[in-house]
Amino acid sequence: MSTFHVKCPGCGILLDADEKYIGLTASCEKCDAHFPLWKTEDALPSYPDMLERYKVGIVAKAGLQLSITSGLFGDEQLELTLSPEECKRIFHFSYPLFRNGNESVHLNGYNRYWKNPVSINGVSYLVCKEWFESNRKYLIFWLRQMNVAYDDLAAACDLLQNGPSDKKTDLPERHEPVVPAGSDVQIFTFDTFPKDLDYSQPLSLTMPNGTFPVKYWSEVLDRYFAYAFQNNPGKVGELADIETPFRKAILISRSPEKLRRAKELGEGLYMETNMSAHGIVKSVCGLMAYCGFPVKEFSVTYRIKSSASPVPESKADAPVSSSEFSKSLDFSTFTTGITIPVRAHEAFLKHLSVKLERGKSHPVTIRVGDSSFQVSINNIGFSDPNRKQVLAFLWRKNSPLAKSFQATFPAAYRQLMEDHANRAGVDTVLNVSCGEQPDVFQIDPGTPLVECKDSDIPAQAETAAPTQPEASTPDVAPFITVLLRDFSAGFEFNYSSVRLLESAVGQPCPESVRKELKRVMFKRYDGIFLLQEMVAEPETLAELKRKIEEYFSQYHAFSLSVLYDEFADRLRALTNPDSDFRLFLLNAILPEQPEGGDIFGRQQKQICIPGSSSQREVLEFLAGQFQEKLRENGDAVLMDELLSELPCLNFAAAEDILREQIPDTVEIKMDGLQYWKLLESFCLPEDFGEILRQIIGGIEQQGKIPSLQAVATGLEVQYGSDFREIYALDDDEVFRQVIFKSIGNGDYTWKNNLLVKRAEKRETNVADEFLQTRHGIFEETEFFDYAAQHRGLTNKGMLILTFLRCKCIRLDQFHWIGLADFEKLADFTAETAAKMTQLLKSRLAHQLFLPLGTLPNAFYSELPPIHIQNRPFYWNEYLLASIAERKLPALQVANTDPSPYTVTAMVLPDVNDYDGDDVIGFVFRALRRASRQFDSADQVFEYLKEHKVRMFRTKQLMERINRFWGLA
Repeated sequence: MSTFHVKCPGCGILLDADEKYIGLTASCEKCDAHFPLWKTEDALPSYPDMLERYKVGIVAKAGLQLSITSGLFGDEQLELTLSPEECKRIFHFSYPLFRNGNESVHLNGYNRYWKNPVSINGVSYLVCKEWFESNRKYLIFWLRQMNVAYDDLAAACDLLQNGPSDKKTDLPERHEPVVPAGSDVQIFTFDTFPKDLDYSQPLSLTMPNGTFPVKYWSEVLDRYFAYAFQNNPGKVGELADIETPFRKAILISRSPEKLRRAKELGEGLYMETNMSAHGIVKSVCGLMAYCGFPVKEFSVTYRIKSSASPVPESKADAPVSSSEFSKSLDFSTFTTGITIPVRAHEAFLKHLSVKLERGKSHPVTIRVGDSSFQVSINNIGFSDPNRKQVLAFLWRKNSPLAKSFQATFPAAYRQLMEDHANRAGVDTVLNVSCGEQPDVFQIDPGTPLVECKDSDIPAQAETAAPTQPEASTPDVAPFITVLLRDFSAGFEFNYSSVRLLESAVGQPCPESVRKELKRVMFKRYDGIFLLQEMVAEPETLAELKRKIEEYFSQYHAFSLSVLYDEFADRLRALTNPDSDFRLFLLNAILPEQPEGGDIFGRQQKQICIPGSSSQREVLEFLAGQFQEKLRENGDAVLMDELLSELPCLNFAAAEDILREQIPDTVEIKMDGLQYWKLLESFCLPEDFGEILRQIIGGIEQQGKIPSLQAVATGLEVQYGSDFREIYALDDDEVFRQVIFKSIGNGDYTWKNNLLVKRAEKRETNVADEFLQTRHGIFEETEFFDYAAQHRGLTNKGMLILTFLRCKCIRLDQFHWIGLADFEKLADFTAETAAKMTQLLKSRLAHQLFLPLGTLPNAFYSELPPIHIQNRPFYWNEYLLASIAERKLPALQVANTDPSPYTVTAMVLPDVNDYDGDDVIGFVFRALRRASRQFDSADQVFEYLKEHKVRMFRTKQLMERINRFWGLA
């Protein structure tokens, strides 16, 4: 231990302090000031960076272990870290850092501590794991106080995050990456890329400017598109709002609403980000080539899922195959079937009378006691050939076997119907085994089965394809042949088209044939009829149906756009993915599924579900999956990470489920990314909601509408001035959501920064409110302060444009007066208004327009001042613009918005074609009518600048000048 000097914050004298008391409260004998004892910044060991490359939990786990072994961690520090109050002051979280090892890792119902304890002076302690980014700086400050060396900390973090150095795989070198033999890590360049990237994970990408680590395919898209935009913005801009030549879709747009999920590139351009991994790679490849970049110099290192386990080399190494297994009763048993564990695959497949290949099913018999049931055994076919084999018995929710299970275990069925994941109290185990004969299997439920045979349920294999009804006439087949040959884009049943069909077939097409053709075809939204084969090849249709079964089996749902994007390049004759693809599924594909299917939602939020499930059940299941992931993480989770849990959903549908189905989710937008977090993960005080309602009620009792700022002020009084920082509520939008969800009252809603009652129709114009109490001349800063304090409005440009300008007269750059007060107090008369109108019109007489910013100082000096409350105001640019707009009705004044123009107003001639919005277009047309000639875009810009029409040179303005004037 050693001493160090600390300056008293009260009187400034230097005091001697002992390092072992770091973090404790010290006092000065001279002035009796009390303050926490910390070393000054210059006395702490140097940290070259803030360890940003490591997760904050990694820094905490490594650093706390090092701090315990440091010479400064003694009984005093242990006492501090065992106190929740001291830990809140030091680390800014609400739990004790250490907890006795014999206590539970759970606190307040949630897992708050790492399960592996640490030893301090021979005693075991649990270590808190509730670390968030907001705690990072406080943690590192404390570690430096403990004299934890940076090199030791960085090495320990690296070991925890990346493992031992001999196991690490370095990032590939530029252009010549090396992949270890037999590894699941692969590399492709964009001159040749794989067709199937489902379930793969990118690790790094290489560009001419270096190699960069990535985690998601969306990062690959972002980085490559950003590279293209930075290095060839002209070519990227050419793709705006057109179908790209390399992918039949709009990938770049100036209007984000044209894209499914838009992200800004810059300079008014937005990129499409709603793409699968294969779509991303295909788009990047096309964009690189289109921009003229060498595609061979762009590559991605990625990891694929390992294929099925290799065949054992010897019997001794072969896994033991079991002809029976145990299965706990769960929701899938009551509704869909039983998945066979991998260890039993070999025995169960050998027990079949056929060789069951991937993507195929086979009818089998399951015996339960004395009862027999017809079901199917399926070897699930996945679009990814590397997916491990999945073998399952499948049946429908309304099948005899499912009904019998539901009748035998009614309490468990009711419990699981309410919550599919709630296994509490469901301890029944089913024993599944091979029977005595091939294709016969046995299930022992441990209790006599209650049979439930419904007369309306056919006794047939559960997954057998539905029997097609016989055609009403034997003449349908030749017409289908001709339709496929001559009408591949679809057929419309009108008089002319039917005559063409009859001519091509060589025989009449009676009404009975037409009805049968319409029955086997499906009608597109525009009245065109299509056969399935007109939409895709038979192999694609089979794969599409298998993919639907896979989604239904795993997730009970899928977004239409997700399935469409996967098959878009192999589908034809569908002119609209939202409506056509929906009708195609509803009328042609889903009726052939074992359980049928239904679709709900609008546009990009459309979700397809099995026919045996209800919309409510599916939404509850999907919401439960999201909620489990959020609760498991304990902090904000990136939307891409949530979607990786449910790849069956697109961004729009997932966003809707998170907002509408999970009331306690909070949306967080940061750095262009979207995160989600549960309200409980903010770890707010237990009385937060009650205190919040008291604050809101107190504000309303004063006759005011609660604003974000007023509520925040009340909470600061209760919890301290830094409560927003402590509880990660710095962002106003996040704060608004937390307030709304914490009060739990549907009577309120946010209107900008005001918490208003839904049924209340009160006027909320902040300028009117301000002018009721503030009469006469005022400085605009007074209004800004009022708006910020009472309404939480801080955008000064918006406050001037939206509120002040329409309610007041601007006297100079900083002073204003309300219109009503101006009428009463100013000596501005009708005669003065007529004189001002005449003066301005006389100056406009021989000009195309009159920018007030170009008037000379002599003009202002000749005008008599306006007196208000015995105070003279001399004419200036602001006063003239405000008077012209508000008090001179005989003049048309334009261009009064404060940005991006530098003048306050422009007087227009009585006859003009100004559309009320586009000043630049009006000026260009006026110059053309006046036959003004320009040799270059620069000359046009200088003219605008000289006449105070436009002062900012932008790429868009110069392009517009070139287009209008036909300049090169």
